[in-house]
Amino acid sequence: MLSALDKLGIADKVKSHLKFFPNGYAAMNALAESSGLLEMGITQITEIVANEGVTLVGPLPAELQSIAIYSVGVAAASTEREAADEFIRRLTGFNAQTILSAAGFEIGQI
Repeated sequence: MLSALDKLGIADKVKSHLKFFPNGYAAMNALAESSGLLEMGITQITEIVANEGVTLVGPLPAELQSIAIYSVGVAAASTEREAADEFIRRLTGFNAQTILSAAGFEIGQI
């Protein structure tokens, strides 16, 4: 999220107040357990909603977003092609949309 702070022109001013974690889930978990030592965290929505004890306030404005796009494919040499195809059908099917949306994913295609 340093790029968002850079775009806002405040990265150098706030850098000494930042605490870094190996990933967003770990950051939100630490925030939930901090007893007030940490007050705010910025990470992907999916990593915020997965942690009890933190509250999603909302997404950053579009110009500050760093969007992660997930893709799926099957290796040409796959020995379990039918299982892979079924997994993809379940992952991209209509029933999965509710589960993925509840987990903070935006459903769409490029």
